[in-house]
Amino acid sequence: GPGLPCIIKSRLTMGSPYKMYNTYKRVLHICPLIALGIISFVSITTIKCTLMWWPPVLYGFVPSDYRSYGGAINLLVFLTLTSCTVLFFLKAMFIGPGHVPSSWHPIDSFCVREYIHHDLPLLTSNFNCNGINITDTLQFCEICKHYKAPRSHHCRKCNSCILKMDHHCPWINNCVGHFNHACFTLFLYFATIASFYASVIMTCSLYQAINADWYMYFGNPYQPFVYFDITEFIVCILALALAIGVIISVGAQCILQLKSIVKNRTGIEDWIIEKAKYRRQRINKCEKYDFIPEFVHPYNLGFWKNLSEVFTLSCQPLSDGIVWNVKEGCSQFSLTLEQVLQKEEKHRRTREYVVIKKYSGSKFPVSFGFNTCLRPPCTDDPRIPLDVGDSIKVTRSKDYWLYGQKVSELNSCKGWFPRSCAVPKVEFSSKKIS
Repeated sequence: GPGLPCIIKSRLTMGSPYKMYNTYKRVLHICPLIALGIISFVSITTIKCTLMWWPPVLYGFVPSDYRSYGGAINLLVFLTLTSCTVLFFLKAMFIGPGHVPSSWHPIDSFCVREYIHHDLPLLTSNFNCNGINITDTLQFCEICKHYKAPRSHHCRKCNSCILKMDHHCPWINNCVGHFNHACFTLFLYFATIASFYASVIMTCSLYQAINADWYMYFGNPYQPFVYFDITEFIVCILALALAIGVIISVGAQCILQLKSIVKNRTGIEDWIIEKAKYRRQRINKCEKYDFIPEFVHPYNLGFWKNLSEVFTLSCQPLSDGIVWNVKEGCSQFSLTLEQVLQKEEKHRRTREYVVIKKYSGSKFPVSFGFNTCLRPPCTDDPRIPLDVGDSIKVTRSKDYWLYGQKVSELNSCKGWFPRSCAVPKVEFSSKKIS
């Protein structure tokens, strides 16, 4: 909205969240090393196949009749695709998503209502609209000890609030967010194309190697001859399998990221919008509340504008990650206000449980039954160890697991624990009295 950049400012110098990270810390991790190992293995095998299947003009280890400019172009195309894959992989890893600056705090304004008047119909009748200010529409991060800027979320792995966080990717050992979204998507794109190109080369090479006898006696004498010993044959089969796996898995992720970009909506925001729809449906069925209109995603500016928000020649996005271009009729706080209201509802639904059986924090607690072990929550959220008598504020549940926050003066950790190790506090109190 107009005038918002002068409202959303930091009381401290914000600095640039677009910064490089420690090289060794990012690379020397099992997932990036595996990713680089797969890229290297497939690339070296493909180059080996290319030099036999279609030798380039300057390759001196085969007769000149077999060499061609087409082979040189073929090799150059593959090397270009591989180089782009590695380049954008490293850029996505080292540039990082950008972090909300420490101690960031928006300046409150007496005219805030002017900027959120489009959002006031979203509020339920029990929400106090008098004297509302910007901080009422933002979430506060208890870990980082500052407000979360619009579209930012806290990452447990990175231990900081990430600008426009999409997800934490173990393969780059970093979050995918505002400043590295373009580089990450380009990495996925070039990895898929390079793997497809490599799989074509290796398939053709394997076909000729399997039919080597026929090509030797009946083939074109001017056609290069492909021959593998047993070790080379096995290596080529493994490399081809890895390339096909990359095409399927990385290609699917690339499609998801492109859909996210053209909608200008992260994976986390998809979940928020789904909950917003459910919240409105439930409230609109209740007669004591006023009708709430359908939630409008404020950052969807249209196909081309959404693309230009992320993809630029420098791969640096247009926004600073704090102030965003929004759809007409929406404000900078449309989404953050919805998040605040959803969190308020979640707190109202919270139920307190008391632990009656000790839990060590194991992912496979055999002592709580086979169903508990075989049907764990499919998330990367941690398990929290519990002692008898601990109090837990539960906000989510599965068939055999509960998710909540331990009520403690020393620490306040969140995570999953077996349902059978705790009972509701009311039920616990009743048993104690009886």
